[in-house]
Amino acid sequence: MAAVTPFEEDCYLTLNNKQINKFIFILDCSGSMKNENKIGLAREAMLFFIRNLPTNCYFNIIKFGAKYSCLFNESTAFYNNINIRIAEKFISQIRADLGGTEI
Repeated sequence: MAAVTPFEEDCYLTLNNKQINKFIFILDCSGSMKNENKIGLAREAMLFFIRNLPTNCYFNIIKFGAKYSCLFNESTAFYNNINIRIAEKFISQIRADLGGTEI
């Protein structure tokens, strides 16, 4: 799993300016993630991220291997309790079963 994060100061500036924050998480679910429980660690990290997003933001999760699938059909969904529960269920079902990543 790759993570690209802005500097902490930039997050506060954005939050104070009431700009809309969007978070797209892209998770490798290829067969190589089976090794050394990488997919289990990725699930734990995803749960942490989802449970700690700022209020009034939008998010989505994309999992990929030889194919891909998204949590929400829309590009992003509003961060609320209902969508958090949907995301938690989606994350709990993530496996390293999407084939290879021949890029």
